Amino acid sequence: MAILNLDLLNSDQTINSDNADDTNTVNIVALGTHTLTVDGVSATVSGLAGVQAASSPTFSAINDGNLTIDYGALGANTLSGVTYNVGDTSNISVQGPSILGVNLGTQTVNFSGNGAGSFTYDKGLIDSVSSFNVNGFDWGDSVGVDGYEFDSFDYDSVSGSATLVLTNGALIGEQTVTFNMTGVDPELAAAILADPASFVDSTGQFVAPVCFLRGTMIDTDRGEVAVEDIRIGDQVLCRSGLRTVQWVGHRHDWVDRIPQAHLDDMWPILIEADAISEAVPSKDIRVSPWHHLYVDGVLVRARDLVNGSTIRPDKSLKRISYYHIELDQFDVIHAHGIYSESYTDGGNRDFFHNAAVTRMTMQPQPRREGIRPGFHAVRDAKTISAMQRRFAERAALIADQAHRARRVA
Repeated sequence: MAILNLDLLNSDQTINSDNADDTNTVNIVALGTHTLTVDGVSATVSGLAGVQAASSPTFSAINDGNLTIDYGALGANTLSGVTYNVGDTSNISVQGPSILGVNLGTQTVNFSGNGAGSFTYDKGLIDSVSSFNVNGFDWGDSVGVDGYEFDSFDYDSVSGSATLVLTNGALIGEQTVTFNMTGVDPELAAAILADPASFVDSTGQFVAPVCFLRGTMIDTDRGEVAVEDIRIGDQVLCRSGLRTVQWVGHRHDWVDRIPQAHLDDMWPILIEADAISEAVPSKDIRVSPWHHLYVDGVLVRARDLVNGSTIRPDKSLKRISYYHIELDQFDVIHAHGIYSESYTDGGNRDFFHNAAVTRMTMQPQPRREGIRPGFHAVRDAKTISAMQRRFAERAALIADQAHRARRVA
């Protein structure tokens, strides 16, 4: 671990593999209107001194950078504002000031790249920050405040601006934090408005699983094998051929021990035989709501295909056991006559009971969009809506055929 003393009063500073270790402790000996950039490494700002009044520093994390800022006992000087720049698959976590008389000024968060950036804020004991201006928020990005839950989301389709409100949920002295967003993708806004609960993980309160239910039969080089019996080194059948298993994650939960507010994110989605097309799936299959299926040449989450009849949540279980298979390279695995995704690390390995550390929440590890090379994961509401209509129509056709068959019999 490197200990770095940096001057942000007189010049910009960059921390990268050339001048730092994988993890670094940073003491800012002078703070002004300059930029600290963390490029591809992790760093924690644990000391701030020599603060110039009314300055407006910028903190940036890029190229998988991970920056933690602890304002702590910053001092009584007032900043005019702070800017946080979050690049692809990078994270900035901020601990607010803990003493009286500190004003951080206008707080601005800028996301850049193709998403999967993360910004989290932890309000200090005496902390006046109540809002953030957010630019570039896109699919895969996340914002949140530790201990706060989703309250509301409003969108202005004319200006493309949105307001996300989080609350700490206290019965007395309830507090809110507002994220004022500009340039929000209308399809992203529509998805949030249609189902705000699906974005709860952006507040850091819960991580939805993406995996196969116990009992799912996986096609391998030696025939069908139950997912719970798959082992490291096994060869499983994928769209590109046989691939080698590198890891199998598992998690087991009794339904009556899962908080009621989180159950909808845990119930498996049942896709009945023939629900997608003839013999697809070849027999019923159950996967977690956020697990991607390979349909129409794209990846789509199981929860986005629900039609209420042939594709629906299965709430009959008393215990939910999920498994997920990591391969030597990302691919889609053949099971029950349909392809669905292998595990891709989106920072959620700690969800599984056989990880080194298991958590129900995302802290402290930031989440990111899993890498799925060669595959496109559908997020736009128009495509998803069209799929839902098609599979609902197919369900009606199947029901009509079954009714006619019964009448003939």
